[in-house]
Amino acid sequence: MNRNKKHTNEKQIKEIFEATVIPLYGDVYKYLLHLGCDCHLAENISQITMEKAWINREKLISVDYKKQWMFRVAYNEYITFLRCVSKEYLYTNNDKLLDEDKSAKLTEDALEILIKNEDLKRLRKALDLLDTKYSVPIRLRYFGGKSHQEIAEILNLNYSTTRSIIARGLSKLKTIFLEMDR
Repeated sequence: MNRNKKHTNEKQIKEIFEATVIPLYGDVYKYLLHLGCDCHLAENISQITMEKAWINREKLISVDYKKQWMFRVAYNEYITFLRCVSKEYLYTNNDKLLDEDKSAKLTEDALEILIKNEDLKRLRKALDLLDTKYSVPIRLRYFGGKSHQEIAEILNLNYSTTRSIIARGLSKLKTIFLEMDR
């Protein structure tokens, strides 16, 4: 009797899994394409995600956040893949040394990157000092990639007002940024 009950329970779990989790495969696949995977990698990671969902089916069918769970698993698998790929270095043994011009160019490029990173840190500090009335729209525009119209809708402002606030905020931000040098 107990074995029949377990078999029936397993059958119900399988039916619920097929009805609620398997249809999410397409969403996971599209999500991975959106992250930047090619179609083959997206398919492989989607399969891995479905396998992990099957392994955790008893827990997964009882939660409301199945899609988020699967997206998180897919994202983690993608990050793991990227880490493995970044560790594959191609070493070649060229006995030729860099000439002075190439060496100087590489040094200039590295210094330029360091300077830009330092400027970005200073800019973020200046943004923290700016009044939130100005900093929020500026962050949405330049760090969030939102258009003026999208910002206006998000902040419940007029389009023209949003443009004016951003323009004034940039002016104030410039002043703060320059004062930080002193």
